[in-house]
Amino acid sequence: MRIVELLEGRSDELLNKFTKARIGDHGTELDYDLHEDIAFFMNNHDSSYRKHARPIIGKIIEATKENKETKPSMFARAVHDAYVEYIKEYPIRELPDELDAKTCKEVCDILHDQVKKHISDGKYD
Repeated sequence: MRIVELLEGRSDELLNKFTKARIGDHGTELDYDLHEDIAFFMNNHDSSYRKHARPIIGKIIEATKENKETKPSMFARAVHDAYVEYIKEYPIRELPDELDAKTCKEVCDILHDQVKKHISDGKYD
């Protein structure tokens, strides 16, 4: 109850920690790398990791064991599905309703690179 009282009326102040004014107009934009944050969310949010990231990681591990090629695009559906959870968890007005192809590709690249590095480091053995 006390925390609610402390935060009451401070939503704009808290929101401003994630946004900044756009140069040249009166709007605002996100003040962090969305693609990095989504990748972090997918790896650290328990539900998102289990439902979306882990199944793809398993496929990449198996493909690597069989010396098959893997591609970052394997994560595309998982990224889109996890993003739905992300915007529910963080309802920031400036977040787009859906990810554009460029942001999705960047998130997929990050996740794929991380998994390949973890495989080569022996993390999944």
